[in-house]
Parts: sequence; structure tokens; C-alpha cells
Amino acid sequence: MWTMLATPMSTAGEINFAALGALIDHQIESGISGLLALGSTGEFYALSAMEREEVLGFVSTHVAGRVPLLAGANGGGTNEIIGHAKAAKAAGIDTVLLAPPYYSLPAQDALRRHFEEVVSRADVQVLLYDNPAQAGVDIEIDLVGQLNSDPRIVGIKEASGRIARVLAMQERFGSDLQIVSGVDDLALDLIFWGIRCWMSGPSNFLPRQMAATAKAALDGNFDNARRMMRELWPLIAEIETGKYLARIKYCCELSGLQVGDPRPPVFPISQQEAARLAPLHERASKVA
Repeated sequence: MWTMLATPMSTAGEINFAALGALIDHQIESGISGLLALGSTGEFYALSAMEREEVLGFVSTHVAGRVPLLAGANGGGTNEIIGHAKAAKAAGIDTVLLAPPYYSLPAQDALRRHFEEVVSRADVQVLLYDNPAQAGVDIEIDLVGQLNSDPRIVGIKEASGRIARVLAMQERFGSDLQIVSGVDDLALDLIFWGIRCWMSGPSNFLPRQMAATAKAALDGNFDNARRMMRELWPLIAEIETGKYLARIKYCCELSGLQVGDPRPPVFPISQQEAARLAPLHERASKVA
């Protein structure tokens, strides 16, 4: 169970490093086995290059080897992304998460050249990230196969929401490709099919509960995992209806984690939305 870390902000909208340290400690103490810094849940798109470097340096130093780390290095262009990947490596994080560059909608051959450029010029390992709803393009299975021949491509985080795609990759690549679940509502299904890693945003505020659910499923105790997920699911489903990051941050505050508001263009949720989330959060928090 990995957490895609939120980036706490102060009331003035600046990065709150003290709160980030507290969030990291809470994750590790609650049984989370790895952390992703500067994914979309970490608001990478709203941070300057200098702020991104500061976050990665702080996270790497604060974690101090207690759990594995992954850095998001996403951006709009290949040269920019190479710079972010080099910054991650300079901070001591050797593996980066990469989705297709946003907005440009590159063709598959262009994507292949892009990923190869990042791996070679930044000298990092890459976990691919297929999230067509956000990136606008798929990393198609044929391209996954081409890239997977490079040992520096360590796997793919799947957020396409398509189980058939995951099964097709398992059939084609077997144990040669590591697949990571990046969709909370399908995580147990994917674990049933042999996936061994789950990355989550709600585990920012429910780390113990999410880690316990993942462990039960990974141990083959699906009755217990299903029981826990039934209590978590209504909250996860509500979060997924929209304003994902704002809802994650609100639930962190309900859990006593001072992460502040998101930066624009994402804004805090309304009072009506908060009223729907609060009882679902209370229910999910009781999972044991």
C-alpha cells in the first residue's frame, strides 16, 4: 500500500513543510509501505520548479530510508520533464512516475521517443503511468511492450479503469511487467488477479484502514478485505465524483491532518459537498 502524498499548504498558500513532515510520519507509523511525492494529489502542476525541488529534498531527507520513495516528474514537454527527473535523482529518488506529457496528445511513436529520452538523459528508472482521462492519450499495450525491454522501465501504474487491459498485459508479459493499481475502486479486483501494489490518494487520511484492507487482500483473506472495502467504498465513490484533490484535502482536515486548501485552479469544496463527505468519512474511519 503506497500513498500519493498531498502537499500541505499554509493559510497563505505556501508549502507547509512542518505539516508535510507530520503527514509523512503518520503514513509510515500507520503501515504504509511506500510514498509518492508530487503526483497529481501532490499538486505538482501548481508548484514552481524550485518548489518541486524543495518538496523532493524535504521528503527524501525526512523519510531517511524508512520506506521506498517515488517522485512524480510530469510536465508538458520532454526537456522540462527531464529537468524534473534530474531534480528527483539529485534529491536521492532514483525512480520517477511518468504519464504522457499533457496537452500535446503525442502519438505512440512520439511517446516512445519521449520516454526513452527521459530515461537516457536523466539517468533514472521510470514507472509508466497510464491515465488517459488526465493525459488524453493511452500508453498502448504495444508501446508498453517496446518500453518494457529496457530494464530502466520498472513497470506501469494503471489508472485506465479497464480490467481487461490489465488482464491483456498480464497475458502478454506475465511476470516480466510489474503492474501497479492506481484506481481505488478496482484495487481489490486487481489484487485478485495478482497485482501486488496499490497506490492511493485516500490513504493520506486513512492510512491504517487502507493498509489493513490491502494486507487482507494480499494475504488472500478476501472476505475480510471485502468487509473493510464495503465501509471505505461510499467515501471513495463520493471522492471520485469530482473535485478529487479538494475532497482529499478536506478529508485530511477531518482526520486532524493540517494540509490546508488546494492551490488554484482547484478550490475548496462547498459546504454542501462537505456535509455529504463528513458522515462517509466518519464511517470509513471506523474500519478495523
